[in-house]
Amino acid sequence: MKLETLHIDNMVCPRCATAVTEVLKELGWEVRSVELGSATGIPPAGWTGEEELERRLQRIGLKLADEGSLIGRMKGLIIEYVHHEKKWPNQVLSDVLAESLNRSYGHLSRNFSEVADRTIEDFYQAHRIERARQLLHQTDLPISEIAPQLRYGTAAHFSNSFRQHTGQSPSAFKRSKNYVPKDLTRV
Repeated sequence: MKLETLHIDNMVCPRCATAVTEVLKELGWEVRSVELGSATGIPPAGWTGEEELERRLQRIGLKLADEGSLIGRMKGLIIEYVHHEKKWPNQVLSDVLAESLNRSYGHLSRNFSEVADRTIEDFYQAHRIERARQLLHQTDLPISEIAPQLRYGTAAHFSNSFRQHTGQSPSAFKRSKNYVPKDLTRV
């Protein structure tokens, strides 16, 4: 039996990886690893269930992608980078992407911009701001602790960026209590 890797778009969190693992196991796969954007395992003998796999993934907001779906893998890595800052301490996003995907950052950047119709930096900033909104709403962390979690050099830089993207200061946003979570696949 041959080890196969599936590329899956719209995976944005560890729960997505868990859901993909469950779907594959239900379909008889021997799952070896699941990461944001891909799953590796051994399909059952005589595997012909790709359509069923596609249907089950679509039910949970995911979809099979071509091997060339580099952009889906990049998006998953960027979201993971924003939400799990301790996984890559002291590493800049460009290095994380280049090392994880084994390609030059210039190549990744060009492909992302062509396919996603926005830059990696725009995508990254949008997710940092969404994560900031979540942390401001759901925690009592001061801005001085949120800023480094989101890899801003200073609280002032964080506050300026937040105001530029949302139209209000982090403190005003926190006081407003008007947070509605966004679907991370649409940020």
